[in-house]
Amino acid sequence: MTYKSGSTYASRLLTKVVEAGWFEKEELAVELGVTVPTLEAYVASQLPMSADGQLRLAAFLIEKVPPLARMGHRLRGLVGAAMLYESDQTRTHLQAPVERFK
Repeated sequence: MTYKSGSTYASRLLTKVVEAGWFEKEELAVELGVTVPTLEAYVASQLPMSADGQLRLAAFLIEKVPPLARMGHRLRGLVGAAMLYESDQTRTHLQAPVERFK
C-alpha cells in the first residue's frame, strides 16, 4: 500500500536531515522509535508519519539540530493543532461568522 498524499512538512524536514548526512539513518530511526525501512518510507512519502513520530522528530530537531530548531518548533505546533482538531477540542462553525464591519 502506498501513501498517496505526497510529502508532508514532517517528511520534508526528515529528508533535509537525512540528505545533510549529519546523522546515520540508524541513529535517526532510534530517535523516532522506528526501523530503518520505516524511516526510508517516511522520507519517500510512502508511509504517513504518526503524530507521535512527528512529535519525536520535532523534539529531535529542537534538541540536536540547531539549524532546523525553528522548523522543529513549527512542526510541534502543527501537530499539536492537528491533535486538538481531531479530538474535537476546537470550535468549528456551521455557518460563516457574522460580518463585524459593514
